Amino acid sequence: MKNMFKMMGIIAIVVIIGFLLTACNGDNNGDPILPGSITIDPNTDVFTGTKLTATYSGEEDVSYQWKKGSENVGTDSNEFTPLEAGSYTVTVSAPGFRSKTSAAVSVTVDPGPGQPAAGLYAKAWPITASDTPIASVTANDIAAAVTYVNENPGTEVDPILYTLLINQNVTSGALYLGSWELPDVEVTLTIIGIGGERNIQYNGNANESLFMIGSADWEFPSIGSLTLGDNITLIGINNGQNSLINVSKGTLTMKDGSKITGHNNSSEFGPVASAVNVAGTFIMDGGEISGNQSDRGGSGVSLADSGSAAGRFTMNGGIITGNKSLAFWGAGGVYIDWDCIFTMNGGTITGNFRVEDEVETPLDVRNNNGTFNNNGGTIGVADPAP
Repeated sequence: MKNMFKMMGIIAIVVIIGFLLTACNGDNNGDPILPGSITIDPNTDVFTGTKLTATYSGEEDVSYQWKKGSENVGTDSNEFTPLEAGSYTVTVSAPGFRSKTSAAVSVTVDPGPGQPAAGLYAKAWPITASDTPIASVTANDIAAAVTYVNENPGTEVDPILYTLLINQNVTSGALYLGSWELPDVEVTLTIIGIGGERNIQYNGNANESLFMIGSADWEFPSIGSLTLGDNITLIGINNGQNSLINVSKGTLTMKDGSKITGHNNSSEFGPVASAVNVAGTFIMDGGEISGNQSDRGGSGVSLADSGSAAGRFTMNGGIITGNKSLAFWGAGGVYIDWDCIFTMNGGTITGNFRVEDEVETPLDVRNNNGTFNNNGGTIGVADPAP
């Protein structure tokens, strides 16, 4: 027995020594980290088509792997010319060493001569090349832009009409548009893509929304106004527990070239919409709402009675199509709840479905004791018929 304890002690000492030696060498495989630094030049104000050059300061013979996000791009070279906007890094490797990765460089689309740059502007659209974006807000940083707008909304008499121009695809967590400190000032923001279609992909908490517009809370009220302009697509998530956009107090406006898609609201208890839930005002002058799914209500748009306000939706143009509601009382396109008002002057609502027991039934509009003013446009199937 004494010899057994002695042997166990020796084994423990060997394990500890091995662990210490491994730690000193740099990683679990005993390889040290490359001692040199790796940088990319240029690293600011970089546009697509600009050659990037990687510099490794050490003496080791290294190989290079460029990445756009997590995707491998380029060849084994210290030079790379990005043709797409995005975040780029380069990783250097050498036998017997751990690899090392550079800091990321943001590459954007060159706006070209006579075109405005990406950024936040304290003025309404249109923006020209002679206009100057707000210097303290980094281009394509949507969270920073919304924070700035909320903190500097102007006055009730003279609110500032902000415009955000983005020139690359971005991701974002939950965003709140409104000022609790100035609850009577309508915080106003228009988002437009430049240089082509730009996606805003939601990557936040499933229980929250990409955009929460205003608040009807009696203790912390606020008003927000969001306009989705040309070349802007909002993309949702699977198994969300909330709508992609919640209009609580204020206005959402969609213009031609905007799109809301790819959101699946699987909540059984939260807001009944997948794409847009409205207890405030929604104006659809153009754009598209498609490819969304909800377990309740209207997958495309739900007009909700919050108790303190009832949703108002005016459709002048655009299209709502390819959305599905899994609720037997829901509608794939638009759901109108008690006391809510849907006024349709134009546009198209077709190709939406209610799904029950895996059977798809066309249903574009469902009116549940609200008001449906059908003045024009095209509707596939409505219940009851207008």
